[in-house]
Amino acid sequence: MSKNVIFCSTPLHILNALIVKFFLLKNDYVDLVILNHSNFEKKVIENIIEEKIFNNVIFLNVNDFNHQRLYKTKIKYIKKSIEYFFLRKYGKRFSPNDVIYDTVWTSFMDRSTWLYYLYLKEKNFNLKLNILPDGTGVYKLLSTRQNIIEEKILNFFNKKPFLKEINCLYIYEPSLIDKNYYNINIKSLPKIDDRNFQHLLNKIFKIDSNIIDVFLTNKFFYFEAPFIQKEAKVKQEKLISYFCKNNIKIKIHPRTIIKDNVPKSCIIDNNIFFESLFLKINFKNKVFISGISSATLFSKLIFNQEPYVIFLYKLYDLDKYTFGSDNYLDFLEKFKSLYSDTNKVFIPETLNEFYEIIERLKDED
Repeated sequence: MSKNVIFCSTPLHILNALIVKFFLLKNDYVDLVILNHSNFEKKVIENIIEEKIFNNVIFLNVNDFNHQRLYKTKIKYIKKSIEYFFLRKYGKRFSPNDVIYDTVWTSFMDRSTWLYYLYLKEKNFNLKLNILPDGTGVYKLLSTRQNIIEEKILNFFNKKPFLKEINCLYIYEPSLIDKNYYNINIKSLPKIDDRNFQHLLNKIFKIDSNIIDVFLTNKFFYFEAPFIQKEAKVKQEKLISYFCKNNIKIKIHPRTIIKDNVPKSCIIDNNIFFESLFLKINFKNKVFISGISSATLFSKLIFNQEPYVIFLYKLYDLDKYTFGSDNYLDFLEKFKSLYSDTNKVFIPETLNEFYEIIERLKDED
């Protein structure tokens, strides 16, 4: 029996962890570690503990440490070098317990989890690292170039960089990956069509009936993005005004940047696990709008539902903010090809084209 630990930071990560435990590690030892990056609904965590799915459910406070990481480049690398020099100190700080695990699983490799992983590997040289989906970015992870300075620092301390430590990448649709610079093993996560697992999710992610009614009675939904780029933020703010005027509900992001002057009637609470709604609602006639939100993708990738999807990737000029010449347009075209009806996926290039699509879909059944 292998010993595993899964690190989670968001509700989606918890879904990943549940899938891994239920389908891949059913008879193995698995601890769940929840980092306080997001505001988890306490009842969800209580339900997980009550169901006795994992051997242990552990909470780690890492926000204070990770928030200190906004340094200028030179200072950042000096700070990282100090952390590697005192690895045992930081590893113990972020160690959930004294268990020597065989495999670490995570959807998001924050600094605290990385230091813990390196610390644990000193105790178990055969330790494996498996990566789960965090969002859209996981499909471009293997085409990301390793930071040269970071790699040199790690080599000095006789460590390998993150991308060279990955044992396996588990994702919902391997066909969406077009480049694998590191020859990492890629495996599929199962779709959620097992009735016993669906029943388990319904018991864990109980959603208020009022929220369900919002999704049943409305057709158009926009998934906010917490942009840090000024140009994209301004464009999103202008569109939010349009959404409110046209009865398009806004599902705000857990790290929302929406201003307080947006009417509450336009907003859907961010403290819900949206993906669990797919177990209760058929979204085939609904319209999802986003820059490139994972919520609009996972309807198809995890639950095999095909709502109308409008990606505002080109309108927000998001290719400006991707690494080098890499962008997600090829990825979106591949995603579109997964649909049984590719006419339900749109990537408008202008505002007028976007408005025309909205008007046309208002008349669709």
